[in-house]
Amino acid sequence: MFTLACGKGGNVFAGIIDMKKYREPLIKVNICWQVGDEKKCVTLPKEQAYATRDWVEREGGVCFWFQALPD
Repeated sequence: MFTLACGKGGNVFAGIIDMKKYREPLIKVNICWQVGDEKKCVTLPKEQAYATRDWVEREGGVCFWFQALPD
């Protein structure tokens, strides 16, 4: 039998490691854009913010603010 040691985030019991699953942090992004006469500023999840920026560029608009928020 052998013993395993681990740091924070896991427990050792009878040689079996119980690890917590890694969850990617939910990153929010402030984004402001203008398409035609419409100007808008919102806070979105990272994936949706990138999709919105792509949509703005395809529509011929401009994204003038794109900033990730600290946790």
